[in-house]
Amino acid sequence: MNRLEWGCVGMGSPWVASSAPPVADRQQAVSEVSRSLTSAYLFGSVIVGKPGVGKSNLLHEVLDGTESIGRVIYLRGTALSSGKPLNALAFLLKEFGLSAEQEPQMLVEALVHHLGNVPNQGTVVIAVDNADSLDAVSADVIAQLALSLSVKLLIVCRDLTDCPSSLMTLWLEGALLRIDLNELSQSEAHELLAQTLKGPLSRSAVHALWGYAAGNARLMKLLVHDFVSSGKIVRQGDVWVLGRAHLHVSHPTADAVMAHLGPLTDQQTALLETLALAGHLSMGMVSVLGSVQDLDHLQDIGAIHLARDTSQLVVTDHLVAIVIRERVGSFRRLQLLTRVRQLQAKSTVPAIHPVRYAEWMMECGLSLDEESGLRALAYANDHDDPTSALMVAAGLGEHGSTHPALRLETARAHLAADDEGSAVEAMEMFVVAARDCLSAEEERRLRKPEHRSVRVQIEVARSILAGHGCAPGRAPSPAFVDVSGNDEILLAQAERAASEGRYELIRPMLDGKQGESGTPVSEIGIQLTCLLALADAIRDRQHEALALAAEVTAGLQHLRLAHRIRARLMFRVQLICLITGQKADAGWTGITPELHLTSGDGTAGEFMDGISLARLGRPGEALAVLVPALAQLQVWDPGGLRCVCSAATAFCHALQGDFGKVRPLMLPLEDSERVTPAGLPLFTLRYFRAMTLALLGSTDQAVSMLEEQAGEEFSAGNFGLELIARAAALRLGTKSTARALLETASRTQGPFSDFCSFFGEGLTMKKPELLLEAVHMAEDLGNHLFAAKVRESARSMAVASGDRNVTRQVQRVIVSSGLQLNDEDADEQLNLLTPREREAAQLVKAGLINRQIAQQMHVSVRTVEGYLYQIYVKLGVSNRADLIAALEGEAS
Repeated sequence: MNRLEWGCVGMGSPWVASSAPPVADRQQAVSEVSRSLTSAYLFGSVIVGKPGVGKSNLLHEVLDGTESIGRVIYLRGTALSSGKPLNALAFLLKEFGLSAEQEPQMLVEALVHHLGNVPNQGTVVIAVDNADSLDAVSADVIAQLALSLSVKLLIVCRDLTDCPSSLMTLWLEGALLRIDLNELSQSEAHELLAQTLKGPLSRSAVHALWGYAAGNARLMKLLVHDFVSSGKIVRQGDVWVLGRAHLHVSHPTADAVMAHLGPLTDQQTALLETLALAGHLSMGMVSVLGSVQDLDHLQDIGAIHLARDTSQLVVTDHLVAIVIRERVGSFRRLQLLTRVRQLQAKSTVPAIHPVRYAEWMMECGLSLDEESGLRALAYANDHDDPTSALMVAAGLGEHGSTHPALRLETARAHLAADDEGSAVEAMEMFVVAARDCLSAEEERRLRKPEHRSVRVQIEVARSILAGHGCAPGRAPSPAFVDVSGNDEILLAQAERAASEGRYELIRPMLDGKQGESGTPVSEIGIQLTCLLALADAIRDRQHEALALAAEVTAGLQHLRLAHRIRARLMFRVQLICLITGQKADAGWTGITPELHLTSGDGTAGEFMDGISLARLGRPGEALAVLVPALAQLQVWDPGGLRCVCSAATAFCHALQGDFGKVRPLMLPLEDSERVTPAGLPLFTLRYFRAMTLALLGSTDQAVSMLEEQAGEEFSAGNFGLELIARAAALRLGTKSTARALLETASRTQGPFSDFCSFFGEGLTMKKPELLLEAVHMAEDLGNHLFAAKVRESARSMAVASGDRNVTRQVQRVIVSSGLQLNDEDADEQLNLLTPREREAAQLVKAGLINRQIAQQMHVSVRTVEGYLYQIYVKLGVSNRADLIAALEGEAS
């Protein structure tokens, strides 16, 4: 019988080929594979994916977690065994006294007999790793064992089309479930790294490790040790955070990185080394350095590729480039540089990465010329790489102190690294260096009062130098639409206004400048639009703010932005959602789940997610992100957000009643306002400080702080922030602020404003039904903390009114809210009653009838009935069963 023929015996129409998109959730993959081992319609699973994505780990996790599995037979295909029939099954044949010389069909029958005669052994599973290299005859035997229903199969391979045809046929006929694994997502990497390091990590640390390993699980496990030994990640308290040290790649990691490239010729190695050192090279230069055959081979194995946006050849994997650069010795490095410089001298167009070229020259001990240094500085700044820019600036020596453009680019780099002091010093040196080429008018323009911010001064100076023709050529990514220097100056001025909390200046400054309605089409345009949206949300144009925020969100899907800029925009969109009371994941006008609890934007997103969750009264979830964010900010805090994060963390601990952790966090905040940026960061700091003081028992002080804050925001015209402060003061029980809250809500827009209107009017007019409406709105917005407070106010008001129907309605809302009351909550319910009513209610809860209660309380039965009537009115119930349900938090 032909191998393919008998390999398909028994395959019928019930099976359909099961090919699915790659599985993103590893737990889902484990569940699906486990299900295939117990299914009556499947023979098992085939797990497909690139080397290092975790296929073998998934296989072992399934085998360890499936109880019905008895014996597991492990097989592994190798290059050696693929050329020798039945070599992979040699140990199994030996165990049962069988010979490889026998006919395959006879071997199958014998193995079916032996494997089926082991009592109580459970399901037999054949686990085949590296099935791409399995010999064809072994694969035929394995397939026939599955067809005989004697075994289940778990097959792991890189590419199913490279597997023996009998295994391929099982999948095509639908007998094997196919699971395609991609590289680890950042959330999966976070989980893996936390297990490896036995502790939590900041998102910045995870992002760095995940980025270096490109999601490869095997590389990540090797790299984590390199990161720790290099000090690239360090322990801050109980959290692993990203440090400032340079990464040193160990030999085991380097060997693993290079292994998948396979053997290379000397010429191919030289070409790869040159590309790694150069960063990128033009196709014309590469064709001179290597042959077409060498180039084709490196592209075939995925070592290099042609970047679409620059039409330059680059090393595909960032980590591969690092390893290669570290392995090149000093003499070899200089030899390769000499060759590239000779070719560069003959070219009229720069064909090499400016920053890598500058670094390469400095690594070889050569002086960096002014032109190359300036090109490298400008390129690094334009591509948001201040670390490389400052390294180039340091290597320029005396050139950097005399050339105006070099001083200016150095100032840009310092500012991008959030070192404003050094940026100011560099700008002072720029003015000295540029004195000979600046006119009196240009110098006055540079020193205008409205240009006092160093950010604005830098952009004004760039515009002036561009007019002189002595500024470095602007080289933004081709994905961006280039803009004029005036727009960059405008962005710098708007950023300065936001950093100073002067939101009233932003709309007059930007009105009409953010472009036509629709998706912002440039890097500058999307930043201007987002700033305008933030200013509108804070002031009194929240509907406009939401519309603009939707444009920003749409732009995030289309524009290729630097990580730093993308994180800032996502941060601000979430702020807009918080201020307006709009859920970021509610699906409104383009807001996507990417902006809610995102893991791809490092500490900025981690911090913002924590602030959002804390504001919504979800302390457990908030602390899961705030604690790592705070640990990271204690090591590196470029935005001055550490104190804000500390205050939010203290608030969450206080909500959970963990006051021992609150005080150490609150003590450093005494002088925190001096070091916290103005505007929203300072508002947020004060808000959480006040709310934490209230939880610590200093309610009067907290209310005073909130009212003072509300007054300041009112004076500045920041009505969105004023509304938040007044609502918080009212939530703490100061009913005198209800009218002020209503006045503020009447001049603002958005869901949060609507909620505040119902809350304030309900308290002012003593209408619990309006408070119930506010409860529903707060729950829809996810603000459980506010919803709980308003429910409590509604219940107290209903009881005080004596209206039994309203009280019953409020009670139904409380019971239907899904909250389960513990004994402490039940006691709180009883606080609505007099001591004697409370005693009677407790006896009802204990199951006593009226006569027994009367005896216990030494009163008449009629008196007990009177007590029960008052209890029913106050708690909004109509019978004993409802009363017990109200006290226990369970439906009758």
